Amino acid sequence: SMVRAAVDAIGGISRFVQRGDVVVIKPNVAFERAAPLGATSNPEVLEALVRLVIEAGADEVRVADNPIESPESCFARSGIRDAAVRAGARVYLPTPGDFELLNVPGATWIEQWPFFWRPFDGANKVIGVAPVKDHNLCGASMTTKNWYGLLGGRRNQFHQDIHGIISDLALMLRPTFVVLDGTRVLFKSGPTGGSLADVK
Repeated sequence: SMVRAAVDAIGGISRFVQRGDVVVIKPNVAFERAAPLGATSNPEVLEALVRLVIEAGADEVRVADNPIESPESCFARSGIRDAAVRAGARVYLPTPGDFELLNVPGATWIEQWPFFWRPFDGANKVIGVAPVKDHNLCGASMTTKNWYGLLGGRRNQFHQDIHGIISDLALMLRPTFVVLDGTRVLFKSGPTGGSLADVK
């Protein structure tokens, strides 16, 4: 009901998703953490969003991320894999052949950089689902920082200019809309978390 109310507040799902659309939903599944720890997107929010998009008539919903830790373990431990499948989405885990060089004019760090392309092939809508959490380098990680999980290559080098890469990410992708997931907020020890004491 909260997800539906949030989307209704910006015009309703039919404003964004129409019958026949192929929709990529990008949660944050960066770390092998259980959902209550707040380091990843809430699987209940993801499941509700997938169901809403399917209800709007989407032909296909794809859930994708390129986690920092083991993709299989991150998707399983966070609950995102099971939530996506239960709601009727297809889960895309990255493999080396799934990346293509993306050209981002005007970007400082990723003007030409490997991008997790396979789930986007044939898609025409993109929705982000990002948790609100503390980040030790940029203060807070929210919607735009979530697109970091679509990059391949040696992306750890970007942390030397965290604000620069976030600006580049804003140039890289223009989403259909984003959901800022505040069901559990990681107030400290971000972005990885690890203690329930850090979550409200």
